[in-house]
Amino acid sequence: MSARASAASQLVVVAVVAGLAQIIAGVELGFALPTPLAKAIAEPATPYILAISGVMAAGLAAWLVRARVGVAVAVAVGGAALAWTLAVPHVTPLGLAYHGEFILHHFLTLVSAAVCLLVAHGWANDPELGRVRAAPLLAAALGVLLLVGQHIAGLPILGFDLEVLRVVGALAVFAAIVAGLALLWRRLDGWSGRALAVLLLAPLAVRLALGGALGLRGGQLGVSAAGPMTVAQLIAGVAAFVLIRPRLDRLGQVLALAVGASVSLALEGIYESRRFAVSFTNFEDLLRSIVGFEVPFPGFVERWRLGFSAVAIFAVAAAIARATLDPFERRRGLALALMVVAGLGLATPQLILMQAAGALALIAALAEAAPAPVERVEAAPPDEPELILHGLAERLEVEPPVVVEEATETVIALRGELRRVAFDLRARSNDGRRWRVGLRAGVLGRGAPEAEVIPDGEGEGHRLRGDARLVGEAGGGVLAALSAFPESCGRFWSAGAEVELGEDLARLGPASLEALVRALCRQVGAQG
Repeated sequence: MSARASAASQLVVVAVVAGLAQIIAGVELGFALPTPLAKAIAEPATPYILAISGVMAAGLAAWLVRARVGVAVAVAVGGAALAWTLAVPHVTPLGLAYHGEFILHHFLTLVSAAVCLLVAHGWANDPELGRVRAAPLLAAALGVLLLVGQHIAGLPILGFDLEVLRVVGALAVFAAIVAGLALLWRRLDGWSGRALAVLLLAPLAVRLALGGALGLRGGQLGVSAAGPMTVAQLIAGVAAFVLIRPRLDRLGQVLALAVGASVSLALEGIYESRRFAVSFTNFEDLLRSIVGFEVPFPGFVERWRLGFSAVAIFAVAAAIARATLDPFERRRGLALALMVVAGLGLATPQLILMQAAGALALIAALAEAAPAPVERVEAAPPDEPELILHGLAERLEVEPPVVVEEATETVIALRGELRRVAFDLRARSNDGRRWRVGLRAGVLGRGAPEAEVIPDGEGEGHRLRGDARLVGEAGGGVLAALSAFPESCGRFWSAGAEVELGEDLARLGPASLEALVRALCRQVGAQG
């Protein structure tokens, strides 16, 4: 995984957390009584800005020293506690919800814009994607420029409503999504990966089709759109639950199902509560921004419709929880979570950018397919390693391997270049039965490696020592490719890397080697 992809993934996490905080603040304001709410609105914003800025600064400082976990935790907790302690005498919970929601509105606009640009820029720098790889970046850059411009123009201090910027900007970022999906279509994991991408983007497509030009200008769908929108969201939720296959133990599966059931039952209970009915008018805008249509008043919805909605909420919440618990599927789960948090209202530049950021991050995550779960098998030598390397050469479009027969050893060597990074793959055997396979990419350092990947000792993963930026995230790239070889280990420098696959070569084949070579060259190239 490249440095830009890693940065985009981290910003997606920030956007999901901030988006949830914004929704919670909206719920708190919706249930507030008129008099306390008026007092909170009248409070000066300066203490809240300083308090929230202090917490964000503590989080940023902790992220900068994240390599030292103990120091990072101390900085985050200590800095946030200090900022909050200084602010407590001057703030109220309701005032924090009001002013915090306003601050998060601007913060999320910028973070989502950054995610859009980082994801599209990563594709533009990937030579394997062909000549049109810059198309998503051009569309995303135009859309971000116009939507951020419309966001700034709409600030109270300026007061301009430049509708044309929002319309053209929305069209541009949605075009970037289509271009990105087309660009990475062949990289998606077979029919299941392609079906998953299409079905998860279907609710957005239905929302745009029903809203038309009015929807791009911020117009909202009426109650008549509830049927098709609910069906589209139900299908997307079930698809995510079925087609995203995390590798979890039984406890993890039960926990994810419990999360899905709890979220579904809690939201249904709130919707049918008397308190919600009394304050329903305060929640209409928030509900429309999430589900994409005008939600009927409680008590005027048939039970079967509520049942469909509850199933959709359960499916998508459980799917996100399952994916988030698995390091190899986490990027998919977080991208889907961002799309859900952003909602389908598309009423403001912030919401449009959040939805686009989630969709682009989802396509990128789906294109970096995690290896499917496999049952443990006994270590076995590969069949015809020369044929395997010939198949790999065809996949990578490089020169075929060279076989060298020596007195005591047979060596099969495959060399080539990907993403301007030279690689050297060699299979060695003393008896023609037991093979040792090693891969080098880039230029190896002379000193001790700056990062190492070693088996975790239980045969189910790897442990990382040293600078994690040289290896990439656990959700894809090098670590995902190494999971096919439980006994593999790797050494990493700033300009190169070396991997030994170990004795368990049961899954050695052209596909698994291709994934490893591409991931390692991509990671080394990103460091350069």
